[in-house]
Amino acid sequence: MATSADSFLLQQGKHPSQPKPCTGCGEPLEPRTDGARIAHMTIQEIATRFVEMIRAEYAPPSLEPRRYSPDDQEILLGLVNAAGFEACGLVKKKIRGNYRDQDGSATGETFPINNTCPFTVQYFNDDFRIREDSRVQDHGRATGWLDSLVRNVFENRDQRTNDELIALVIKEVEAAMPMLPITLDGYGNLLKEYPAGDGVPHTRDPDEIRWQTGTHAVCGGFMELQPVSKEWRVIVCRQCYLRIYVPAGIKTYGDLRQYCAKRIATEKTGMASREPTL
Repeated sequence: MATSADSFLLQQGKHPSQPKPCTGCGEPLEPRTDGARIAHMTIQEIATRFVEMIRAEYAPPSLEPRRYSPDDQEILLGLVNAAGFEACGLVKKKIRGNYRDQDGSATGETFPINNTCPFTVQYFNDDFRIREDSRVQDHGRATGWLDSLVRNVFENRDQRTNDELIALVIKEVEAAMPMLPITLDGYGNLLKEYPAGDGVPHTRDPDEIRWQTGTHAVCGGFMELQPVSKEWRVIVCRQCYLRIYVPAGIKTYGDLRQYCAKRIATEKTGMASREPTL
């Protein structure tokens, strides 16, 4: 049975279980050898494999894993990608995060991110300003999410049935999914949700648009909604100063998505009709 996590990834042109090979541990991910291709599994099936894997991998009193096959790593990456983190690989290492002041600067104190799961999630930073050989980076938030999920299933393995644990995993995956980015114009500028986490819920299409609208994909700047007249408002990126005008009647993120899609389609039709013939 397909879940909203499956639908989310399919809208992005992805499948929850098609991660790229591991970039850090030197052990490329391999296809399954039992005849059932990971690429054709639903979130329900991946969650089932994950629960079975955690029951087998961890043995009390130690939380040290007995083994993690390439097949197991595919399951882990399938879940991480289904949760919307866009991981490109796993590397076997522990990482630490920084405590931050109110202005966002690091205090110098750190904390462990993955105490339970031995893997750090990595992602590909597509910012062209970063050197090509430095674009694969550790994903602290995804690593912390995966570590928490592994610990949650492990700690509840004796109190809950397999079906209950599978439902728990799916619930956590769906709760972690971000809003699907909104294409703002024909140039492919994307509005992504304002960073969630630490008690801040994810943005959903029915939510009313906030003045802190979200973030500008790739550019990384925060986007704000400002009134310019009775009839129009403008979404402005604080970093690159992109301006997208929208009617004042646009109230929700879903309204914005529909309006931008219609405007882009209209603009493309108009541009096509004006294209010179050879």
